[in-house]
Amino acid sequence: PAEGSSLWETCPSLAILCDPTVGDIRHDDFRTYTAADWTVTGGTPVLDSAIPGVLLFATDGTDDDTIQIQCAAETYQLATDKQLWYETRVYLNDVTQSDMLVGLSISDASLIAGVSDAVYFSKSDGDASISFTTVKDSTATTTDTGSDMVNDTNVRLGFYFDGAGTTKAYVDGVLKATQTTNIPAEERL
Repeated sequence: PAEGSSLWETCPSLAILCDPTVGDIRHDDFRTYTAADWTVTGGTPVLDSAIPGVLLFATDGTDDDTIQIQCAAETYQLATDKQLWYETRVYLNDVTQSDMLVGLSISDASLIAGVSDAVYFSKSDGDASISFTTVKDSTATTTDTGSDMVNDTNVRLGFYFDGAGTTKAYVDGVLKATQTTNIPAEERL
């Protein structure tokens, strides 16, 4: 990782692989999909048969048609003295006609409408701009990352929580925002 700016620069991944008491790694490359591991609202995600590792969310084309997927259990926590790294890769085939929210949150059946505790990236219908948000008890801090999504183009979205109250957001591996307010610490996400 690039020293001084990489999301993964400080992650002790080798130590975690060698000693599971150091931490936990969850990696889902979507080469398989087990519905019981997820809570799905509004549709059925399917594995892309043409591209291994891609989970598709196809809507019927109706405005504001929604598909939402969350881990079946709230398993992560932004806790004092505990670091957390998160990264995902997403793409949209029609950026300007899509809403998107991706990150860690409490269980919520309508995330796009507003979630009370979360750390996430979002993109609103009608524009391509990627925002980064931390929200605690329904009070949010949102920063425009200065990055835009492009149709049918992968983008990597990640953040790092330092265990001391700071969350850093990265787009395609580049630091785009640093936030210290409304971090949902001590809440399972």
